[in-house]
This record gives sequence, structure tokens and C-alpha cells, in this order.
Amino acid sequence: MGTIADLNELALGSIAIDDYLLVRDTSDVTDKDKKVKAGSFPFKWTTAPLANRVAMWKDANTLQDAGYASSDVARLSQAQAFAGLQTFSAGIKFANETITTYDEGTYLPIIYGSVASPTVTYLAQIGTYRLINKLCIFQASININNFGGGSGLVIVSIPLVTPNVANYYQMGVAQWGDASSGINYNGTCRIDANVQHAYILQNNTYLPISGLAAGDSIIMSGSYFVA
Repeated sequence: MGTIADLNELALGSIAIDDYLLVRDTSDVTDKDKKVKAGSFPFKWTTAPLANRVAMWKDANTLQDAGYASSDVARLSQAQAFAGLQTFSAGIKFANETITTYDEGTYLPIIYGSVASPTVTYLAQIGTYRLINKLCIFQASININNFGGGSGLVIVSIPLVTPNVANYYQMGVAQWGDASSGINYNGTCRIDANVQHAYILQNNTYLPISGLAAGDSIIMSGSYFVA
């Protein structure tokens, strides 16, 4: 039989493959044994951590001899499935920096006009992003099927709203393809304050709605801080 230790004192390094764990919660009057659910983290936290004990045995039969059924035992083996690293709301700290937010996913990039939006149908709309604290890193790819109407400058949606800060802007890279000429134009994308879109530029000149047509494409990527 192994030792019994406070949850606050049990080191993860002391748990080996094929060890057996049983969690007993002694904070209630019934002294009810808590089963360890397969695939979950095998400790139960309560408001009285010093009253919670973890019993560890190397031999499953010892547990059964003590009156516990095999269903009360969680075997830590190579076949055990875990959800991965999970943290409390405090996040993960690296030296003087802490990551409190992490998210990644997809979004639907859409073309608008700064004065009036065009009528657009798409062959493809692919957008991805990764959010680390307040920093959003994104990519967007659009292939136009039909295009008509609209006025002003081309603006393309981005995943999240930027902060409402005076004189704020960020730059990324962009490329748009002219289907009629077969030329791909390299440029930049500009993201201003308190918006959820980016402008497309070439040589510091904004791309107008009249510069797009059916069959054209837009690719852009960049990073910016979110609100």
C-alpha cells in the first residue's frame, strides 16, 4: 500500500503509468468514496482541501481486498484518454507574463463597400484566426463568383473588433487577383480603430470597389489587438 498525502503536497511526478488512484472526500459526514471517472482529472477539489486525501496503491487487488470494487479504481495506462492541459481562470504564467486567453477558430470573410456594399456571390470564403490574450492573428482567402454594384473602397471583414483607441491602426499583407488580366497584385491591408474590417492597398492607394469583378480573388493576413 502506498502513502496518503494532501492534494496540495502530491507531486505529479510521483504518479507513474499503471498506478492506481482512489479519491476519498472526507469533507462530509458520510465519508463517501468518490469514484474517479475515466478520462477526467483524478482529483476532487472542495472548499476544504486539507480534508481531502488521495490514497495510492500499486496493486489493484489491495483495493479490492479493502472493500472497493474494480469500478472504484482508475487505472493510469497508456491507453487512458485525457482532455489535455487545462488551467484555472488565472491562466498560464511565463516569467512576468501570463496567458489568460487562448482561442482559435474559423470565420467567414465578406467583402463590403465603404459607401455602399456590392452584391457578391462567392466560390470560396475561408477565414482562420488565433487569439492569444489581446493579440489576434488571422488569415482570409476569398474567391469571387459574381460581383456587381457597390461604391467606395473595398473593405474585408476580420474576426474580432479592434480597440477604440485614437490613432490606432495595424498593417498586414494582401494580394488580390485580377481575373481578366491574370495578374496578382501584392499590397497591404490596413486595420483601423473600433472596426471589424480591413482596407486593401497597393502602393498606399486604397483599392476601390470598381477595381473588383467576377472571378477576382483576395488573400490577406495580419495581426492586431482586439478590444
